[in-house]
Amino acid sequence: FKVPDSFNPEQFQKEKQGGKTALMDRPNTQNTDPDKKYKVLLFNDESNTRQFVTSVLMKYIPGMTQEKAKEVTDTAHNTGMAVVGVWMLEMAEGYSEILTSQGLRSDIEKE
Repeated sequence: FKVPDSFNPEQFQKEKQGGKTALMDRPNTQNTDPDKKYKVLLFNDESNTRQFVTSVLMKYIPGMTQEKAKEVTDTAHNTGMAVVGVWMLEMAEGYSEILTSQGLRSDIEKE
């Protein structure tokens, strides 16, 4: 079975008549919401300097300016937690994992 690069109705009819049509089940999407957003959270810790945290945010989070990175870092330092950004689940998980791999404390939660 080969997935075509584009849909060709004539080819589809030929395959249908020849009995070579493959059916694929669609995943159940009733319990998933593709538009659901997740917040990437940054938690304060005592082992990293604010300068280091700011530099990690600017390096790994797209569009993170120095000003925004300082704001996020200061909020996490002063309140214990800050929202880095909001993305779809896979993106949020990825950014949180990157921050964690750099020694920061991070997690995600539904918006």
